[in-house]
Amino acid sequence: MINEHTNKIERARLLATFIHLGEIRRNGEDYIVHPERMVGLVQNSYQEEFNKRRKIDPTFCATEEWISDNGDVTCATWLHDVLETCKPRQRASVFAFIRDFFPFKVEGLVLCLTHDEKLQTYNEYIERVSRYPDAFKIKCADMFDNLTDNPTEKQTLKYKNACLYLISKGVEIPQVLKEILEL
Repeated sequence: MINEHTNKIERARLLATFIHLGEIRRNGEDYIVHPERMVGLVQNSYQEEFNKRRKIDPTFCATEEWISDNGDVTCATWLHDVLETCKPRQRASVFAFIRDFFPFKVEGLVLCLTHDEKLQTYNEYIERVSRYPDAFKIKCADMFDNLTDNPTEKQTLKYKNACLYLISKGVEIPQVLKEILEL
């Protein structure tokens, strides 16, 4: 049961589990393993960033702000697909729940990561996401997980074209995506 006393990361995990209940990935796994793997990838990227900062400045320590941002990003990672995959008639209720039970940053990241094909092309969407470092980390983890989990040719081509588009706009793409996509 989710209520105001539930830890926000646990609340995000429970909401994602509920929304994705019954959804199956192409490889036959429950859909929820996708955001679960992504959480690990995103948390690892923050650990790498922390380690880089420590090498530059040995006195650097994770501030409360840095730690709380990490919690918000973890919540948004769990929730990154909920607005796209929930039934259209549930979307307003799911969004209201996110707005009411999560910090503003989580709400903003989830909205940023939600692609509405009726409103923008995939390249316009990915360029918008790339302007927000936390959203871009989540999206890169999403692409990585999808590309390493039985992707279709169409999905691989979509990601390759999007990454090439971003590169043409001067956006730095993680090396691991460049390698997978052979860029």
